[in-house]
Amino acid sequence: NKIGLTSIGKFAVREMMRLGMIVDIDHMSDKAVNDIFNIAEEFQYPLISGHNGLREGRYENPDHEINENNRSRQQMTRLTNLGGVFG
Repeated sequence: NKIGLTSIGKFAVREMMRLGMIVDIDHMSDKAVNDIFNIAEEFQYPLISGHNGLREGRYENPDHEINENNRSRQQMTRLTNLGGVFG
């Protein structure tokens, strides 16, 4: 989780985008998600976060468990700016 995408991982993501594939950012570490956002923003390529939740709400509801798979406000802004999808 601390490493993010390797160079071959970044190559693979660029190839996926070149081929017009759907890139889902769920089940990745924050570092890997940030790496993918950086690549997607180079190409203005929309991403998807298909089965996820928001990190916010922890203090309003103590039962709301958060982890790095939940999207942060900053990630949601980046996803929106790319025309991506959140579900």
